[in-house]
Amino acid sequence: MIDRRIRVVYISPFKDIKKSYSTNLDNTIKIIGDFHRDIVTKGFVLNQDLKHLPTAGNPPWRLLMIGFSLLAAGTLYLGLLFKLKPPWIIGLLAVGAIGLIGAIFLVHMDLTKLFALAAAIIYPSLSSLLLLFYLRDSQSGLPLKLLSSLGILVTVNMIGAYTIICSLSDIQFIMNIKEFTGVKLSFLFPLLLFALNYFSCFSGQQNLFRYIWDVLNDKPSYLVLLLFFLAAGAGYYYIGRSGNNLVSVSGLELKLREILEGNLLARPRFKEIMIGYPALFAAVYLYHRYRQEVLLFVLGFGIVIGSISMVNSFCHVFTAVSISIIRTAGGFTLGAGVGLLIIITISITEKVTESWIRRTWL
Repeated sequence: MIDRRIRVVYISPFKDIKKSYSTNLDNTIKIIGDFHRDIVTKGFVLNQDLKHLPTAGNPPWRLLMIGFSLLAAGTLYLGLLFKLKPPWIIGLLAVGAIGLIGAIFLVHMDLTKLFALAAAIIYPSLSSLLLLFYLRDSQSGLPLKLLSSLGILVTVNMIGAYTIICSLSDIQFIMNIKEFTGVKLSFLFPLLLFALNYFSCFSGQQNLFRYIWDVLNDKPSYLVLLLFFLAAGAGYYYIGRSGNNLVSVSGLELKLREILEGNLLARPRFKEIMIGYPALFAAVYLYHRYRQEVLLFVLGFGIVIGSISMVNSFCHVFTAVSISIIRTAGGFTLGAGVGLLIIITISITEKVTESWIRRTWL
């Protein structure tokens, strides 16, 4: 209730067979009274009429502007990914613009869900690609790298969030009459595209697909195999937790959720505070120290999971945008704190290990 500010509350009366109907009814009324008092204490207004919301959907010109912004972002992503020459980029923009105008004004297609799905896939993928390029080329110190990496990730994904809000601003989505049905695709596609992002970033001038083929034909080291199995296990856990009920929520996480819900207006997502931001801080620190590309590959999937979660919060437009913003800000604050703790832990572990090696082997 606090997390999502649900607008409609369904009340089911107590039906304890060991108690009489009147006792069950009295207990139900008591709980309703306690609930009423608590939500008034938390600032909800119950004695005013509901505001009338506009019933009109997105007009064609607005859909066209959303489409143009997605076309620009998608073309930028493809241009960077495949290192396209200017004629190809101009061609993609021209064909895409003609297709959008025809679909919206001639065919009158309803593209709201498609635009929201495209934004939920493109922007997390674009943010991870830009982050890889930045970390590969940057010669800055660690503090500036951390701040710049956070800036890239949050800025690009918030553009995606804004695009989704604009796409799903129809009253039917706000009142949850219509639902955004592309959540599972938006969970998986940016993760799959991250592998392409990684290979594109480190392929140099070599053809992307030829480079991938050469990498796959190399004999992997035991470290790479270990990291692969760890990534596979994390992927199973991620998919199992993303609405499939394959993995149950631990008691510790449930307890932490209760603490966050009781002390914050909107509970941040665990995928951001425990996976996304910690993976980002660890990746920036370790790559800055050791320049091992495989570290970015493994930790990058965690970064993308955080980006997906960040953008996905705004796909639930039946939740007030202000709540999603507060939720994202809370995830940023707590996630950055956890990320700093991760760096401190890694640094201490490095020093202890180096000291042990010197005492034992030198």
